[in-house]
Amino acid sequence: MDACCINRPFDNQRDGRVRLESESFLILLEEIEKGNLHWLSSVVLDFEIEQIPDRIKQKKTKNYLLSVNKKISVNLEIKNRAVELQSLGFKTFDALHISCAEYGKSDVFLTTDDKLLKLAIKSQETLKVKVFNITSWTQEYLK
Repeated sequence: MDACCINRPFDNQRDGRVRLESESFLILLEEIEKGNLHWLSSVVLDFEIEQIPDRIKQKKTKNYLLSVNKKISVNLEIKNRAVELQSLGFKTFDALHISCAEYGKSDVFLTTDDKLLKLAIKSQETLKVKVFNITSWTQEYLK
């Protein structure tokens, strides 16, 4: 998951989509805690969360990371792959997230970022991980 998924519960919940994505994140977190899903994270996500200016929100977001099953550290292979992904149009952090997910052999990378998702769909032949909106994937997972 990228940072936007983890931060969703702190966004304005009056928007229906935001509320659904927040609920999806909390459902997945519950499934992870039950041992039904495995959460692969990275130091990239840690770094992004450290940049949250609101210290209360940052602390609450960090608490979610206690459910992470495995954390990927960035290495040269991940950096090189991220550069390749950036050449396709992915932003730096998005490229690093996807590269870490690929390196960790993750089944899926979840996001709430429409631009990232659109580019991932366009680049799906090049990516080694499937990228989904968190709500879409959660609804499919729960079937």
